[in-house]
Amino acid sequence: MKKTSIILAALLFVGVASVKAQQPDPKQVKKENTSKKEKYALEISFISIGSGIDVASFQKIDDYIKNHPKKPAVNVVQKGREGERIMYLKLDELSKKEKHEFVKEVEKLIVNKDLVKVKRNFELDSTETKQ
Repeated sequence: MKKTSIILAALLFVGVASVKAQQPDPKQVKKENTSKKEKYALEISFISIGSGIDVASFQKIDDYIKNHPKKPAVNVVQKGREGERIMYLKLDELSKKEKHEFVKEVEKLIVNKDLVKVKRNFELDSTETKQ
């Protein structure tokens, strides 16, 4: 009887310990949920199909952003080995009408539409715009 009680107690202890080990650490769960969604007005992706990006378009768009009177903030993230990069712009500095005009002007500056993709009004996890 005593041996049976000891064996049952040991099995119970091992069972509780294994269940406890399978539960996620609350500190780890908290860290995973800290990334937040950020709204962007514009994403300009410069892609490559084996021979680098459309440098002319990148330079024209980069100059346009840098010389814009309201100096919109831009986050450029390198993505590949052939110069691929993405420009993220929130355009919080501009009014709704100015944003529309800004996007139209950027689209006019694109030389090779196969290598430059534009995406409007979207959300991303804050971790996606990091290098």
